[in-house]
Order: sequence, then C-alpha cells, then structure tokens
Amino acid sequence: MLNDRPGRSPAGAIVSSCDVSARQGDAPMIRDPLIPRLVSVPEAADILELKRSRVHQLVTGGKLPGAWSGSAIVLAEETVRRYKAGERFAFPALLVIYAYDDAAEGWTEVERRAVKPDYVLPGAFGLDEIGGEPGVSYRVELVDNEDKTIGVVKVGA
Repeated sequence: MLNDRPGRSPAGAIVSSCDVSARQGDAPMIRDPLIPRLVSVPEAADILELKRSRVHQLVTGGKLPGAWSGSAIVLAEETVRRYKAGERFAFPALLVIYAYDDAAEGWTEVERRAVKPDYVLPGAFGLDEIGGEPGVSYRVELVDNEDKTIGVVKVGA
C-alpha cells in the first residue's frame, strides 16, 4: 500500500491504532484492553491467507462480522482468528417494535432489540414486555441480519 503522508502508517495500521508513536507527531495513547484490536480488510486477508476481495465478500455476504469505520471495513482481530480456526458465526436477529400512529395512519418504529440467532418468536407479548401503553396497537417483527421479516406478532388494541 502506498503511503503519501510521510511519518504516517498506512490506513490499516491506523485503523488498529493505539500502536501510535510519539515520533509520528501524535500524542501517545494507552491501549484500552476492553476495546478489541481492529484490523482492516488487507490485514484480515493476511491472517486468513485469502485475497482481499474474498474477505470483502465474506463480510458483505454476512459470513464474517465486520463494520464500517468511515469508508473502511474493520474487523475484530480475534473474530478473524476464530474464523480461520474454523468457527462460523450465526448473526443475531432483531425484534423491531412498531406502534400504530393514528395521525399518520401507519406504523411507526418504536424500538429495535438484538436477540440471539436461535430466538423463537413467541405467539404473544404482554404490553410490559415491549414497554407498551394500553390502548395502542403494536406490531413486533422478528427480522434477520438482512432486514428480512421472519415473523410478526400483533399486541394490544
């Protein structure tokens, strides 16, 4: 990777920062052990011994957890190493709670809650379970990591 900024590391090293040195002109940082070390796609490709395009496909295809940091994809180094060791990841689903808005004559999203990948949508919810108010109609949807609806339960009025 070419570096057009003398004294700076390529983007991959900056993403997994806290390896910053004072000689680069940056303030020294103390690494927080609670924040996982992040790696860029090229670094993940080196660890996995794959091409960068393949790592990108794994992330965008929902097979390897990653996140956008600005315009770069970052991955937790530990997750990459676990993937290399053969572990495969089930992605969490979401419960999306909607309330019926009479003024708008439609459903308005109230809350999103992450649930385990093997979560089974119950046949009914109580208002206390979803933080609902009496007299309001609610709809609870179970959606997958691609925002596709798996199931729906109506609650309330």
